[in-house]
Amino acid sequence: MRSTGRLGVAAVMTVGVALTALTAVAPATAHSLSAITPTVVAANPALPGAVFGISTHGKLALAASKAPISTSTAARIRLALGAVLALPTAADRNFGVSSAIPRGTVVRGIFIRGTTVTVDLNSTFAVGSSLSLQQRTGQFVFTLTAIPGVERVAFRINGHAVTRVGINGQFVGAGVGPTAFSRVTPAALVLSTRPGTHVTTPIRVSGVATSFEAVVHWRLTTLSGTLLRQGTTMATSNLRGNFTISIPTTYHGSVHLVVGGDAPRGDVPMNDPAVTPLFVE
Repeated sequence: MRSTGRLGVAAVMTVGVALTALTAVAPATAHSLSAITPTVVAANPALPGAVFGISTHGKLALAASKAPISTSTAARIRLALGAVLALPTAADRNFGVSSAIPRGTVVRGIFIRGTTVTVDLNSTFAVGSSLSLQQRTGQFVFTLTAIPGVERVAFRINGHAVTRVGINGQFVGAGVGPTAFSRVTPAALVLSTRPGTHVTTPIRVSGVATSFEAVVHWRLTTLSGTLLRQGTTMATSNLRGNFTISIPTTYHGSVHLVVGGDAPRGDVPMNDPAVTPLFVE
């Protein structure tokens, strides 16, 4: 099998997370990273260079930082791994995005077979609470499946294939996609627009939802909470449907776009709200 190449560690060592040589540890029948054939639509249809962290509500969220873009799928995978390990950056912290990946996590190797990327990590990654293990595993899966051609992510710990990350962690089997992380995915997740993005009116965002009856509620507020606009849209499915929102506004400045699902209880207007800070020019 061909080498997957090397990635310098300087950029990520400063936050205490090392990315070592990406040496393949797959059986001889596995393909090299360069063998990935991009598809038209990614399994996780986020914007290019998407990196996922954890919101203040403990759910997966698009980070403010992004992975550098490359025309090579192999390079995109390596760059995405470096970016998710480097979270949170100062910009992420400013917008309330953190990371559940523990300091000292090391990527020992990566390899692919078909549309599944396997990431080999050191044992530091597999120690933690059940929730934190699901969060950090989800960060890897959501970040890598945003790359066209990658549909599932499998895991190894210290070179050994695992079907579950940690004793009470996320079940990953032979590889999982974004749909496996319902506990740590908000009812509606914006995938098109990073926190802090400068936008123009009408504000257009899109994402995926697993909301009750596929209903997605949204509201636009000032940073102090003054309501500017609110409305409802429908996702294409209540299992994992796509949604798009277009919001005209005459307001200019910093705003919060809040999206959430429909609540089965009538006294709760929005279930599992997720906030994306934006700046309207």
